[in-house]
Amino acid sequence: IIAEGAPRPTELAAEELQTYVEKMTGARLPIGPKPSDPAANRIYVGRSRFTDELGIGVDELKHGAFHVKSGENWLALVGKDKTFVPVEPAPRSHGDFPRVMAEWDKITGEQFGYPYRQLYKEYHRDLGIWEKDERGSFNAVVHFLRTQGVRWFVPHEIGKVVPEKASIALPK
Repeated sequence: IIAEGAPRPTELAAEELQTYVEKMTGARLPIGPKPSDPAANRIYVGRSRFTDELGIGVDELKHGAFHVKSGENWLALVGKDKTFVPVEPAPRSHGDFPRVMAEWDKITGEQFGYPYRQLYKEYHRDLGIWEKDERGSFNAVVHFLRTQGVRWFVPHEIGKVVPEKASIALPK
């Protein structure tokens, strides 16, 4: 369960959890803004009205920190999440510098170097995230998956260890 309109890092965290739970158990968890079955176990990823009601805050969290908390039939994997928004003009690629420099010179009234020349390298197009995004909930999901035995040794399927399980017990 993620908040409606959640930041992209929260969505990515929920997608990673969904992917690895399915790899471990064969069960595909639905992702949505509210429980699909009121009697089912719930996993909250990121801050939402549900985590607010449970009293799980994120304001005190810094530097990618997170909470992993659970109750009778729920698990919360919550951190501070925020999508980075670059200040315009921002380069979209190396070839975009003539446009950016022209806009920058117009804004500053001078001709000197652009301070964010390499910014485009910090965006991952496939994942839709920036290096500067706050991803506390993603860190919580990765921590939880590690407690289940998942490991990433190299960035390829051959470097991933995913144990097979009949079920995953919610931690206490």
